[in-house]
Amino acid sequence: MVKLVELIAKAEGIGKILGQGVKRAAEIIGRGGAEQYAMHVGGQELPSHHPQFLPGLAITYTADPTPARHTAGGVHWWGGEGGKKLWAPFDIGMDLGASPKYDYSDKGRKAAIIAMSTQVENSLGFCQFASQVIYRTLPYIDLIYAVTGMKYTPQELLKVGHRIHTLRQLFNVREGVNPKKDFKLPKRVLEPFPEGPLAGVKLTEEDVERMREQYWETLGWDPSTGYPRRRTVEELGLAEIASDIISVLPP
Repeated sequence: MVKLVELIAKAEGIGKILGQGVKRAAEIIGRGGAEQYAMHVGGQELPSHHPQFLPGLAITYTADPTPARHTAGGVHWWGGEGGKKLWAPFDIGMDLGASPKYDYSDKGRKAAIIAMSTQVENSLGFCQFASQVIYRTLPYIDLIYAVTGMKYTPQELLKVGHRIHTLRQLFNVREGVNPKKDFKLPKRVLEPFPEGPLAGVKLTEEDVERMREQYWETLGWDPSTGYPRRRTVEELGLAEIASDIISVLPP
C-alpha cells in the first residue's frame, strides 16, 4: 500500500492511472466491467459511510452540488436517523421532529433544510464538529450580530444558506453537469447484505430518487433535472449572476 501511494504521487506505472481517480482509472482499465468496482458519484470517490446504515447519506451523495460528500449537511448526522429529534447548526425557527432511519417519506425535505443551514455554518468558517460534538445549536445569529451589527432572523439566515446552496448548483449548470444523469450511486452500494447488522435493509434506486426529488423540490429546484428554477433564482437575487444561463433554467 505504501509503495502504491508512492507510485501515485510520482505518477509512475499503475500509479499514473490510479492517480486520475477511480472513475477515470476504471475507464482506462476497461475490460468490460472495471466500472462496477469504481465506487464514486460523479467522479468523486465515496467516503467510508454507507447509505444502507444512514439512508440520509444517499441524498447528499447524489443531490448535493458536490456529490459523494458526507459533510454536505443532511439528516444523517443531526440526530434524525439515530432516533432523536432532528436539530440544526443554529436555530432555524422550526421544529423538524425526527427522521426515522428507514422512513423515506419526508427525509428529502428535511435534508434540504439542514443542508441550507449547514451552508451558513460553512460560510462562517466553523467546523461542523463545533456543533455536532456538543449536540446542540450554536448562537450563530448572536455571533454574527456581535461582529457585524447585522441582526438576522432564523428565516433570513436560512435564506442566506439557500442562496449559497443554489449558487453552487448554478455553477454546475454553467459547467454542463447533468445532476439527474451524472450523480448516481453505484449499484453495489444498493445491493442488500445477506448477513450482518445490515441484513434485510432495503434501499432501492427508486427510494433514493424519490428522496432526491423531494430534496430538490424543497429547494425550489426542478426535481426532473436538478436545475434551479428560474423563479427561485430571481427570488434569491441571483438572476444577474446567472444571466448567462438563465435561459436554460426551467421556469
